[in-house]
Amino acid sequence: MTDDQKLIEQFLAELVSKISDKYGREIDFIILFGSSARGEFRKGVSDIDLVIQLIRASKRKEIEEFATNVFWELNEKYKTEFEKILSTVKSKRILDNFLKSVEREAHFYVPIFVFPPGWLDWEKARIIRPLWRPAAIFLIHQALIFEKFKEEGKILYGRDIRHLIKPEITFWERWKAIQIPFWISLFSILILPLALKRAVKYSTKAVLYELGSALDFIGKKSPNKQQDIETLKQQTTRTIEKKLFDFHFKLTFDLLSSGELETFDKASQIKTGKLTLSRLESAKFVTQAFWVIVRTNWSIIATRYFTKKNLIKALITLLVFAIAAYFIISLYALYRLVHPTPKPLNFNPAEISQNYEDVIFKSFNDNLNISGWFFKSGTNDKTIILVSGSDQNRIDPGFGTGNLVKDLLKNNYNVLLFDFRGRGNSEYSIHSIGYYEKYDLAGAYEYLVNRGFDHDKIGIISISLGAGTTLLTLPLIPDVGGIVLDSGYSNIRTLLERELPGRSRLPPPFYFGLSFWAKAIYKIRLDNMIPAEILKNYPQKKFLLIHGNNDEDIPIGDSIELSKASPKSELWIVPEAGHVKAYETIPKIYVEKVTAYFNEVMRQ
Repeated sequence: MTDDQKLIEQFLAELVSKISDKYGREIDFIILFGSSARGEFRKGVSDIDLVIQLIRASKRKEIEEFATNVFWELNEKYKTEFEKILSTVKSKRILDNFLKSVEREAHFYVPIFVFPPGWLDWEKARIIRPLWRPAAIFLIHQALIFEKFKEEGKILYGRDIRHLIKPEITFWERWKAIQIPFWISLFSILILPLALKRAVKYSTKAVLYELGSALDFIGKKSPNKQQDIETLKQQTTRTIEKKLFDFHFKLTFDLLSSGELETFDKASQIKTGKLTLSRLESAKFVTQAFWVIVRTNWSIIATRYFTKKNLIKALITLLVFAIAAYFIISLYALYRLVHPTPKPLNFNPAEISQNYEDVIFKSFNDNLNISGWFFKSGTNDKTIILVSGSDQNRIDPGFGTGNLVKDLLKNNYNVLLFDFRGRGNSEYSIHSIGYYEKYDLAGAYEYLVNRGFDHDKIGIISISLGAGTTLLTLPLIPDVGGIVLDSGYSNIRTLLERELPGRSRLPPPFYFGLSFWAKAIYKIRLDNMIPAEILKNYPQKKFLLIHGNNDEDIPIGDSIELSKASPKSELWIVPEAGHVKAYETIPKIYVEKVTAYFNEVMRQ
């Protein structure tokens, strides 16, 4: 035992004796921890950490004041030189006094702590005082502090609480421990221009605090500071070694450089007075200390958690979260796709013709009420069903539905307009991109047949997504007279992969997720929605395909692919026309082309 340690033990024995003689009935126990408890006390260098746990709270301030006064009296008697270290001594400088007050509030360099019941839960190793609870949760590494009480604490009076302390050391507790030196060091840099000596003092404490906290973080302990540094060096050295046939590869690298490790030794020498720094060296040490603490924190995190096993766990966890996120986002995107905001029907059919009637018919398979208008053109028995595009009701101003109906009526064609399910005035249901809407179109066709129109006297003009829906409906209405496909798509997959970025800001790979949920929730089989494949089943049927060569929504290549699947069909490419803009671009020629087609395919 050193002379300094003998001195502090005499000091503590007299201090505890005087406190217990006067207030013994109020005290549960007195426990010492820190360098004095470890037998490492050095006069003028070390402080003491003495905790007095009370039985009752009524005399806390009185006992704290008495104990502090006795402490300083004994300091003069034993010449322990605590005035060089502790913050309870007033200074002549205003800034020093301010910093000392900060130290007291943070409980740095304070020798005696007096706690009434209800402030600390010793058995569960946590701070329970309501005022301190937020700081205890987010800032104070309470479990590690209580662990020090348990492992190195020395009972000076009263019952021995140490065996009852059961700290739970979690990652969060370790994380808080390595954050404290970071904040102390950062504070040192901030006050560096105003209080150089204080900045060095705080940086020294931060570095030495970091050394202990770092080893606590990785679960290593050493008997002394020098051994602590060596242990930290060993723990932050990594070796990669591989053997392949006759080739032996070995790479050793240090997460902390030798210069950074020397900072810990330098801090220890500064604290013990073995090393004195000039002003320039002091400023350099303060900034260097901050950097070393940051580097040490990241190095020990890597040391403890960046293991092969943990990396595999992290990759698996990341993969699971990525897959979960993929399917959750896909589900949300599908929900948005099948539940678009409906567009109200604000159009007076009398603007087209006075000779019309409101009609309601049932969808082919699920008996939804489908609403529409039937426009009559004299006694002609030929009727055209106009099929709208994506999200539109029976009137699509972008296509020019109203004007086209007028032109068809002038050419002696009856016209049926209707709203798909969930649009306009029809009964609500999800938008299924044509999968269920095909039953609405089949219902419209069946409605006309039931009114007495011949199958081969019924034609369909469909645009955009409606063109795809029409081809999906074809197996249900194989005897239809003729079909015009304006700006149609050839494959639902390529369509959705093109549409996803615009509709939901998702990249094309999310198609699989959409397809999965569409089938699982709505029984929609997207893989069966390939118009080009359906066309191949009707090689004897002639269709009219129309596409604008400036279509940026559905490329002209889709109609080309459709035409290849239907050898007898005609593909008409309209120059300078955009998506579903062929009629608007050259309306007269459009009507002539369409009516000529229907006159050809519908028997005279």
